[in-house]
Amino acid sequence: MPDERKISRRTLLAALGMTGAAAAVYASSIQVEGAGVLNSVYGQDSKKKKQPFTDSVFATTIAELRAETNPLEGVVYIVIDAGQEGSFLYDATDTISADNTGTVVVSVSGARFKRFREPGFVDVRWFGAKGDGVTDDTDAFHKAIGGGGVTVNVPAGTYLINADTKLPGQQYAGINVKDDTTMIINKHATLKARPTDKSNFQIINIYGRKNVTVKGGGNVIGERDEHLGTTGEGGMGIAVKGSDRVCIQDLYIANCWGDGALISTLGVQSSSNVLVQNVHFYNNRRQGLTVGGAHDVVLLNCIFEKTNGTNPQSGIDIEPNAGDEAARIRIASSLFKDNAKQALILNAMNGPIHDVQIEDNRFLGLQRAIQSQFASEVKIRGNMINVSRTGVFVRLCTDVLVEGNMVKNIDFSGADNSGIDVQASSAVHVANNQLFNVRGPALKVTDARHCTLANNKIEECGQGSNKGDILLDSASSYNHIHGNSVRNRLKHAGTAKAATAGTIQLADEASAEDQAYKDMLVFITKGTGIGQKRAITSYSGVNKMAQCSPNWSTVPDSTSEYEIRYGSIDAIHIASNTALFNRVENNQILFATMTQSSTGILDLGLHTSISENHTFDLI
Repeated sequence: MPDERKISRRTLLAALGMTGAAAAVYASSIQVEGAGVLNSVYGQDSKKKKQPFTDSVFATTIAELRAETNPLEGVVYIVIDAGQEGSFLYDATDTISADNTGTVVVSVSGARFKRFREPGFVDVRWFGAKGDGVTDDTDAFHKAIGGGGVTVNVPAGTYLINADTKLPGQQYAGINVKDDTTMIINKHATLKARPTDKSNFQIINIYGRKNVTVKGGGNVIGERDEHLGTTGEGGMGIAVKGSDRVCIQDLYIANCWGDGALISTLGVQSSSNVLVQNVHFYNNRRQGLTVGGAHDVVLLNCIFEKTNGTNPQSGIDIEPNAGDEAARIRIASSLFKDNAKQALILNAMNGPIHDVQIEDNRFLGLQRAIQSQFASEVKIRGNMINVSRTGVFVRLCTDVLVEGNMVKNIDFSGADNSGIDVQASSAVHVANNQLFNVRGPALKVTDARHCTLANNKIEECGQGSNKGDILLDSASSYNHIHGNSVRNRLKHAGTAKAATAGTIQLADEASAEDQAYKDMLVFITKGTGIGQKRAITSYSGVNKMAQCSPNWSTVPDSTSEYEIRYGSIDAIHIASNTALFNRVENNQILFATMTQSSTGILDLGLHTSISENHTFDLI
């Protein structure tokens, strides 16, 4: 060892910024036989080995360690290479460990130098990762992970990852995470996929593993903007297949050619016990996240935003392949925003989906919020849905609960504009939901049986072309509609100034626009003439006079309070004589018709039981 590389411990500790107590601890760790960091190299039997030199340390580099021909036991070799800084000891008892650059360095003479470190902790920079956005750092990650059982620190930087080509000794392309491994990606660190023309690849793969965590606040970024091909949809940020006890937490996953993340099977082995928490999925091309064959999956406090590019283009798509099953899945407290198609899909066409809970999420955007097909045992509860197309779509499902959701501002001009739409399903319970400003039917049931629509509050919904705010269509039979409150859209309210047998003069605050209230209904809600409703056939904005039909039974006067409303033709409409044995009872529908002569219920079905509904009498 050249003398010019020999420096005092005090000088080195000062150079490393270690003073006071920290320096004392460090010094003691290299002086006390059988204690401190020596144990990590020599083990608990170090008292039997040669005593360390405690009077000096040496500054060196990885290259110089590899060139070392005369290693000294007990001397602390301080590596000063940028990003690889650390302390090494020569282990004379080890003749077999392989050189991995990071924790073991082997010299030309066969000497093994081992790094001082916390047990199980490694830093990807130790293994040669540059984090410069240019160098391919994939191999450094593989070396850091080794056989697993480690915590891998990924400090700030941009790490270019070869996501489409298997490196020597690796089973899959991308970063192969092993059992019992935690990867901590610093919030200023980015794992960036190298551009490729391949259609199927992944930046991080967790295949057939257990006890894996990827977290830390960092970024996993795909290459959709630099992609060299035009086909395929399989480029993933993180792929979990056939693995158990996996946590993906506190990450930003964006710009992937396929999905931000995938949870599915490996061969016939499903993934299980997977937690995805506080992850922001953004601008991924196919899905934010796909769940295939998996069970016991929790998706919590995530953001699924701006998925777009190739179908299905959803925030989450739960869609097992043939022979697979998705079960016991909870999606909670997450935000779905501006995805190109349905925000959340359950599609059990090929493989069964059951026991899914969708709770306390927010849905914003232009497309459907939740779409469930062929699934069973689904609970959709407490969600806030503010989208342009249908809020909740349930088709060919059984045993579904849609409860306590707020659905509002469904304003699509086409047919896909219901608040909650149930088709060809059975045992669907729709209860205690609030539906506000829904252009189409607030609750629509088509060809469904043994369903319940109970205690829903429908406000400011419908348009004149709608048959009903609650619509039972086709052969919907054996359903129970009860306890719902329906009120059409409120256009204007006030106290009348005067009236005649066929007119009512509205308050001064009424519209000054001619025909502003034409074809709407005016309801007398208090004072003289209470309980009457009349169609407005003409309106003069100059004198605030509405022509009404038919004439009033009791002419209102200046004590009469009124509401002018518009919306669906009826509150409840049973549209077909193939609809059998439905029950309609105890619904509050006082202000829920556009037909003066209707109570708000139009029944074209057979054997319908209608009782105890609260409506305006036809007076």
